[in-house]
Amino acid sequence: GTPEQARNSVFTIASMIQPSSQQSTPGAVSIASAATLASRVRKEKKEFEPLLKALVNPSRLSIPDNTTTPKMRGRIVSILSAIAAIAECAPYAFNSPGQGSKLGWGQRAVKFCLDSVLLGKNTRVNASMTQDVESSDDSDGDDEDLSPTKKRKSPRNAKRAKRGKNNEVSVHCQMLCGAIEVIVSHIRSTILNGQRTSEDSDAPKLDALSSDHLQEVFNTLVKILEDGGVPPSSVNGRFCKTSKDKAELRCSASVNLLRLCDANLRLEATYLSPKMWHVLSTALLDQEKSVRSSVMEELAGMYTSAGKYRAHGVAQLAPSLRFVSLVTLCADGDHGSTGAHSAANAGAANVGQRLSNRAKSSASACIHNLRTTCQTAKAQCRAEGRSSEKNFESQWKRRLMPEYCVPFALHLLAFREETASAAGTLPGENENEDEQVVKDEGVADDVGVLHSQEASQKMLKKRLKWLFDPLIQSLGAGADNISFLLRMVELIGKHPPINVLKKSTPPGEMSSLNLSLDDGEADEGLNGVDEKEAAARMKIICQFAREVLLSHVKNDVNLTVYPGSIQIP
Repeated sequence: GTPEQARNSVFTIASMIQPSSQQSTPGAVSIASAATLASRVRKEKKEFEPLLKALVNPSRLSIPDNTTTPKMRGRIVSILSAIAAIAECAPYAFNSPGQGSKLGWGQRAVKFCLDSVLLGKNTRVNASMTQDVESSDDSDGDDEDLSPTKKRKSPRNAKRAKRGKNNEVSVHCQMLCGAIEVIVSHIRSTILNGQRTSEDSDAPKLDALSSDHLQEVFNTLVKILEDGGVPPSSVNGRFCKTSKDKAELRCSASVNLLRLCDANLRLEATYLSPKMWHVLSTALLDQEKSVRSSVMEELAGMYTSAGKYRAHGVAQLAPSLRFVSLVTLCADGDHGSTGAHSAANAGAANVGQRLSNRAKSSASACIHNLRTTCQTAKAQCRAEGRSSEKNFESQWKRRLMPEYCVPFALHLLAFREETASAAGTLPGENENEDEQVVKDEGVADDVGVLHSQEASQKMLKKRLKWLFDPLIQSLGAGADNISFLLRMVELIGKHPPINVLKKSTPPGEMSSLNLSLDDGEADEGLNGVDEKEAAARMKIICQFAREVLLSHVKNDVNLTVYPGSIQIP
């Protein structure tokens, strides 16, 4: 059957063996007694272990080549979809160990997906695939010689057929996306189910995932985004040559990376470095409308704790503030309709006002929840005593108070190529004073530079509005955080931003207060922007940020002085 049919079949089986109280969401496990859970685990293994064994059989779970029939090629996608569904809704069967020292069936599936499909570590498969690819280029010509019908095709029809083929996602790309889904479903299901049973000492336990495996998965997904949608496997990457395939793989990698950064998993702070965070942010400015739309939808789901991000049976955790700051890149450009591109917005495809505003409103809901959580935590710490209150001010406030997403957002903008520089030009334009165009000889060039500068600054203001509007409007007409934000912007403007490629900084501890421009070795650019350029652009960013903030001042209460200290995370 199709991948969707295979997935739905697994969920149907899972719903039949789960108690009625656990059937609301596939894979959801409520906090139940150890006896009830043990009974479920037995049923789960009885139903799914034979199925998983059949799916992981080497005759089925193998990379197709050009000698494989079209029907058999598509089968691998359905098989991976079924395996991902089992990993999601039957974690105990999926993580069941093998006999003796052998890997279990679920572990074999994960190893195949990561090592063979994504990383190409299986040298035997690589060698055979290389031969198939080298011979595939001439296969169309050979078929034409053998088929009288194809000989009668006009060049125009042949071009149409080729163009239609390029607009389709290849089976190998679907296989790569399916492999990513299996790996991420396994990680999420294992961690979430482990959390739900951790408090019951008698409940069956799942083996914890190794930190090496988790880091390798994060690195692999980020590498796909860095390479524009080409997997680390050199062989399988040769099959992802069309723009459609690359876009589909970028979409899968970025969406699943966001799912791994779900706050309920508690992985993001450990495994997503500042550099990786920058790379992930580029998906929100993808040139393909389908990719950008999917990532923005996923980010909106993270903000509102919907879908995959909804906790079941455990406390719901708010997203990290550096993910709240990503709403800054959800603004659309001003040129053209949906699907059009704007150079001032990094060439990102416009997704339409509805989706862009939805991301903004979802960020507002997230900020409201964060503010409630922050106030509750502050009240609890105050009730516990002075030492606990000091700990809140020095540690927890900058992790929970939504205004502290601003330093992350401004840092992100400072290292974007399209952000207006201190010289008022876009990257790639002439910024060397010794090579400036003479006024009477370069009038046309000057007009172009001014136009680029105006467009860049207009887009920068729009991005800053997407950042500050939710923070201020969530407090209503009596918003009293504007003076706090103005002071924060002023402090940020006085300190150079870190180039996260030059200095290894633990995730969540990025600070611009302890690193000078000349510290360390030669600058290594991030997004094509080095540290000195970023420092110059930060001044422009802070200037426009101040303008946007002052536009929200309607009455005296808006400028109420914030009584506490300000820290830069």
